[in-house]
Parts: sequence; structure tokens; C-alpha cells
Amino acid sequence: LGKVYRDQQQYEKGIALYERAVAKRPFDVNYLNNLTSLYRLAKKYDLAVQTVRKLLSRTKDNADAYKNLALIAYDQDQLRLAEFIGANAKKLDAKDPGVWNNLGLVFVKLADRRLALAQFKKAVELDKDFAPGHANIGALALSYRDYENAVKSFETVTRLDASNANAHLNLAWSYEGMRLKDGTHRTKDA
Repeated sequence: LGKVYRDQQQYEKGIALYERAVAKRPFDVNYLNNLTSLYRLAKKYDLAVQTVRKLLSRTKDNADAYKNLALIAYDQDQLRLAEFIGANAKKLDAKDPGVWNNLGLVFVKLADRRLALAQFKKAVELDKDFAPGHANIGALALSYRDYENAVKSFETVTRLDASNANAHLNLAWSYEGMRLKDGTHRTKDA
């Protein structure tokens, strides 16, 4: 139910549930990671850091905890710290597409799009159905007016996550920008 509240952006309700769960099982890794994530989404960064540190005091090799910590740093524009923590997460679980995707986001903010794209591509290489990675590849392509690759990426995202309104909007922009051989655009598709 806490994850449902997170997905519905009802963070306070999710936090309340996970705080009760953690009170009963104070060092449950999943509860602590989910509570950290909800605190971060609710912009309660001090509580998020406190919670993830509690988790890391018990288990130093939890890649999800490092992913959460990297996202907290990212949200606060501590980009080099986010990069460092993300690299540690990658060492712990190099097969997690989320780790690569998060590092890609850091590199976008650091204006290193080449390195960002490499991270996003690695994420979708690890999991061809990882919608966030495809969305980020599409966003980079769209920013460079590479409409053909943007269309491919956003078609994949809308197939994987049909409720993603941003992906549909970006797909429409990509269709509109894409020129066909006869010089027309895909306005009807857009």
C-alpha cells in the first residue's frame, strides 16, 4: 500500500505506513529503502539521509541504499557527490539499470551528454524493457533534434508504459519534428 501511495504521489500517507512498519521492524532493508525514497520524494531530505544511514549502519553493501543516497544528493544539486555515490552503487550492483540511469541523469546536469547517453544506453542494454532509460535516450535525442531516434525511444516508452503522459507528448513532438523523404512531417501521427 505504501508503494501505491508513492505511485499516486500521496507521499505523506506512504510515509505514515512505512514509519509504522519500521517501528515494528527497525532494520528491515526494504522498509528502510522505501521510507528513504518517500522522504526524498516529499523533499524531507534530512529524514531521508537519516533513514538511509540507519540502513547502511547495518549493511554496507546495499545498492538500493546507495541509489537512494545518490538521488538525494542529485535532488539537492550536489552533483559530484551524487556521481561518487552512484559509482559506489554501480560497484555493488552493475546489473541494475536504475544505477546506470541515475548516473546518466547526473551527467546530464553536469552537461556531459555523451557520458549521460552512454549510461542510459547501458541501462536499456541491461533491461530492454527499462522505460526510464528509453525515455532519457529519447529526451536527449529530442534535444538534439534527432527526431528519428526520439521517435524510436518514445514509441518504446509508450509501449512499455502506456499511462506515461510525458512520453506521449514527447512522441508527438518527435513525430512533428521528423521529416519524411517527401519533406513532410508526421503531423497526423503527432
